[in-house]
Amino acid sequence: MVILVVGLAAGLSYLYLTISNAGKNFEKHINEGLDTLSTELAVPLWNLDVVAINFICKERHKNLNVSAIRIIDDRNITMCSEGTINGPGLRILQRDIVYKDEHVGRVELALHTDNSGDLWKNIMGAVVIVLAVVLIAAIITVQILLRRHLVSPMHNLREGVNRLDQGEYDQLLPANEKQEINAIAMAINSLASKLFEREKEVKQYTDELEQIVYVTSHDLRSPLVNVSGYSGELKDSLDDIASLIDNEGIPSEIKGKIVNIIKESREYLEYINSGASSMDSLLNGLLQFSRSGRVMLQKEELDMNMLMSSVADGFEFQLKENGAKLQISDLPVCIGDEGKISQLFSNLISNALKYCSPDRPCIIEVSGITENSRSVYCVQDNGIGIAPEYHEKIFEIFHQLEPSATGEGLGLSIVLKIVERHKGKIWVESEPGTGSKFYVSLLAATN
Repeated sequence: MVILVVGLAAGLSYLYLTISNAGKNFEKHINEGLDTLSTELAVPLWNLDVVAINFICKERHKNLNVSAIRIIDDRNITMCSEGTINGPGLRILQRDIVYKDEHVGRVELALHTDNSGDLWKNIMGAVVIVLAVVLIAAIITVQILLRRHLVSPMHNLREGVNRLDQGEYDQLLPANEKQEINAIAMAINSLASKLFEREKEVKQYTDELEQIVYVTSHDLRSPLVNVSGYSGELKDSLDDIASLIDNEGIPSEIKGKIVNIIKESREYLEYINSGASSMDSLLNGLLQFSRSGRVMLQKEELDMNMLMSSVADGFEFQLKENGAKLQISDLPVCIGDEGKISQLFSNLISNALKYCSPDRPCIIEVSGITENSRSVYCVQDNGIGIAPEYHEKIFEIFHQLEPSATGEGLGLSIVLKIVERHKGKIWVESEPGTGSKFYVSLLAATN
């Protein structure tokens, strides 16, 4: 608003100065023209050179832009006249012509008393300039007002929504003087507060669940060790009984029954050992899963090119064994815990190797871009693919696409947990037979 007022004041000042100076400038122009004309006519009048007098008269009538001009010699005879010298609204200016200190005649000019011609030209020029100044000032003022009252608040709203999208529920928007925008900001703040409280409740329940899982899996290991240990003892006892049967003279009928009992017992022990081994594997997985949410994160700026180079080195043997290729593009930096992010991408690459297609050589590609203050990475493979109905289930604990697959089905569950702890996102795009693309969005490092 201040710019508009200043621009308007400057334009009006210029217009006032132009109008007030227009008459003075015109008067000065006419007086200078009279002086020049009297000098030019001195010699022709002295010599009574009619041709020269007429020529000068006609030219100066056009150049000076006056109503009329008349040249009179010292005998008061009109030597030349252009235009009407006498008429209403005309003002006569005259100047004596002297040559060699002798009066040889005079020149008369007739002009309108309001000087309207040149005056209006000057006024119209000034008005155009004033309007241009006011228009520029108005445009600048509107831009400033729009930025202050619309663009900036809308930018703040967009940033607030982005923070909500990224899980930063504790960052509230400032109040705004505009009622409509302030109402939207308050609604976003209310939603953020509710989500923040809900997040705290979920975290509390999750912590309690993790504690139960940790304690349960830890406490179950002791009886499982006993089962495995006594199973070994029973196997040794069966071996001893079998050796005694061979050495003693036991009736063949009884000996046959004992041999059958030993055989069946050994089968039972194999089932027990297999079940104990599976239970041990599950308990190890539960412990690993619970620890992934209990360890304090050490977030820092990560050079993802160096990190992925280290991850790739760890898969060198597996890649050769499977005849697979791992291609890593230039990756943007991000903010995260180095150990957890390394585990995240290790699990994704391990998952791609596990589900390679038998119909073609396995190729795994890792790429990334920076988008809206986020670093988005993609781990792409050309494996067997995933049906759309399993795109969410694959992140559930103990879920495996194929029952015959190795492992406990915890890899992607741990990946999801790591991503959530970094307030990131993970999703998959895949169809059966076309391979899979796992996208991971993490906070980008600021320059």
